[in-house]
Amino acid sequence: MASPGMLQSGMSRELFENWCTDRRNGVIIAGYCVEGTLAKQILSLPTEVPTMSGQTLPLMCSVDYISFSAHTDYQQTSAFIRELRPSHVVSNIIVAITTYCWLCFLKSFVID
Repeated sequence: MASPGMLQSGMSRELFENWCTDRRNGVIIAGYCVEGTLAKQILSLPTEVPTMSGQTLPLMCSVDYISFSAHTDYQQTSAFIRELRPSHVVSNIIVAITTYCWLCFLKSFVID
């Protein structure tokens, strides 16, 4: 799931670069993307993407867009999570959340 930084840097960018070459992986772009960002670029499904070091990688993973605001309440967030729930088992889900308290709350919601 792309962070509000639109995959420009940080952990989400590092994970993207490590995983984008594998067809078994996927990226969900959640919300608005600014022109010129990697998140906006991958929405057009290019065959290659630039890395932070200036190299290129093949884009093999799936890319999806879901409208989502960073300023949501409990009902909106829980509805969003219910929509994402896959019909098959997913071994790893990584969600980038800005505050630790919100992460703990979300964890309890997802586990229950």
